[in-house]
Amino acid sequence: MKKAYLIIPLVVSIGLVIIPVAYFSSNVLITVKSDSMFPTLNLGDQLVVNRVDINEIKEGDVIAFDTHFEHTGITVSRVVEVSEKNGEIEIRTKGDHNDHPDTWTIRQDSLIGLVSEVNDPLLGLQEEAVRYTLIAVAVISSILLVKEFLKKKALEIEQLYCFRCNNRWYPRIIDGKVKIPDTCPNKDCRSPYWNTPRKKNKEK
Repeated sequence: MKKAYLIIPLVVSIGLVIIPVAYFSSNVLITVKSDSMFPTLNLGDQLVVNRVDINEIKEGDVIAFDTHFEHTGITVSRVVEVSEKNGEIEIRTKGDHNDHPDTWTIRQDSLIGLVSEVNDPLLGLQEEAVRYTLIAVAVISSILLVKEFLKKKALEIEQLYCFRCNNRWYPRIIDGKVKIPDTCPNKDCRSPYWNTPRKKNKEK
């Protein structure tokens, strides 16, 4: 029963980490972290962004791009103008919640892709905090499973019995070898005639 309590969170955690990555492997997942696109997008919304060429972008599209500014980084905004300059397409954007267009110009090297899907914030399995928590659960469950396995292996060893003080004890395994002390481990006994093995009763 203990194993089930450990295996279930282990499997669930690994699944919640791997499945979204596999499912959205060809796309980019972004979390909305500002209100610049409110009410179209809300804080915490999970966006699926398709990688596309800048030639496919048109006015009215919602796109994700890298501003290359340290404190701004990746931004999601709506396209308000598509133009061409010196043979290169340039895009201007504006947040639905903002009064003025954004100050930057997006080119191919800054474009991440086109927002194709908006998911509920509760599905934020790509958030670092969520993923790290799931990974921590998986690691802890794995460690506890290993300890449980080693404990069970130790209990499979024959029980030792002291005729003098009736002390019973399962010897430990150290470096793959069974270590049996020369005297009874009971500090009030220490009899040298105690290590007579008895079979352990099978667990029901």
